[in-house]
Amino acid sequence: MEKMPIGAYIKQQREAKGWSQEFLCEGVCSRTTLSRIENDSQAPSFTTLNKLFEKLGLPSRQFLMLADMPSIEADNLQKKIRNNSVLCQETEGEERARLLEQFQKDLERLETLCGKDNPLFRQFALSTQVTAGRPDGPYSSGERLDMLLEAIRLTVPLFDLEKIAAFRYTETEIVLINKLARTYSRAGNRKKAISISRQLLKYIEKNNQSLDSYARQFCLVAHNYAIDLALEKKYKDAICYAEKCREAGNANGYYNFLPECMAIMGECYFFLGDRERSADCYTQAFYLSKAYGNKRDLAIVRQEMREHLGLEMPS
Repeated sequence: MEKMPIGAYIKQQREAKGWSQEFLCEGVCSRTTLSRIENDSQAPSFTTLNKLFEKLGLPSRQFLMLADMPSIEADNLQKKIRNNSVLCQETEGEERARLLEQFQKDLERLETLCGKDNPLFRQFALSTQVTAGRPDGPYSSGERLDMLLEAIRLTVPLFDLEKIAAFRYTETEIVLINKLARTYSRAGNRKKAISISRQLLKYIEKNNQSLDSYARQFCLVAHNYAIDLALEKKYKDAICYAEKCREAGNANGYYNFLPECMAIMGECYFFLGDRERSADCYTQAFYLSKAYGNKRDLAIVRQEMREHLGLEMPS
């Protein structure tokens, strides 16, 4: 890209969309701060810059070239923290304690770089803490819901689960809303989860198809939506969205969703009485899980194939 002051570039992109400063800065920073950034009289923090680029629908790689070393360190820390939060969720014992200790140290370092009162840092911290859990184990469903709602309302103050389409969201906020749906589902309130996912998918399809991250967002939400539809015995709808997720993933290189999408379809076809299609989908799910080295999914698929179809897969 041509060399241009970062503030002028943001202003150019905002005006090209016909957006006011008030619209762009909502949930990110004050209008005064945005005005100073656009006039290049104030250097934006990494997290503010990231959020502005997300909202404008610009790929983050465009501003990383302009970021200073602390900003690059913050970006690397965020990736490490996200990865460790997932590992904390999946491990136990001493290894989990070690990961959680490192997770907290990295969060403290990121806070130093971003600022304690930075709403984007607080949002990121809450989101990853929900995933990582406490030293004594996972948060309860109620605690997770409170933390996730607090996180999204840091940048979307009037957020309403019944009126998801009323606001504009960054990819970070879409991930938070998807986590809310998953939390409701795990708490047994699948109708609420389905309502959230349905609204969110409509929003993504209406507003974000031009974004580089569209397929990733769609697959993330459609995959969980299909699971909840299957659990509610809406098998044809579940197959429809699992297939849409599979197609979007294949077309855009997001293959990590494929094993579970195929397993969802295998289960749904079985309950619809189509044993041949069920066996074909389950078999694909089995070998995809095996190729990815996903032992948990592999064990689940093997068990379901045995119980539903009487098929024994190789160890």
